Amino acid sequence: MSKNRFGVLKVYLVLLIVFFLFAFFYFSSGKFVEKDRFQAVFLTNNQVYFGNISKITSQNIVLSNVYYLQSNDTTAVEQDTKLNLVKLGTEVHSPEDTMYISRSQVLFWENLKKDSKISQFAEKK
Repeated sequence: MSKNRFGVLKVYLVLLIVFFLFAFFYFSSGKFVEKDRFQAVFLTNNQVYFGNISKITSQNIVLSNVYYLQSNDTTAVEQDTKLNLVKLGTEVHSPEDTMYISRSQVLFWENLKKDSKISQFAEKK
């Protein structure tokens, strides 16, 4: 391979690396978070938290104004499980209304529509 072709290959490789670094930081920085809406954050342990994503770092997602679903006790025969939307901070240990969720525990997150039942309920509170 000639030196000229090798030099062109180096330039393409450097451009490719820069492109992937830019894409990684762009898509992981929270640019798709709709600040005026609620988000749903789905975790690897099957829990879902609702609130406002205020910051995304390489290590954490910061969620404030947090709610989660809690099921009422049901018997094994009963199929109709009722869910309650609970505001974080009402528990016995009285946590603050901000969660720092490790990104390694997040499967995905999504913006909720303003007319979703979760958003409407939380806005009323």
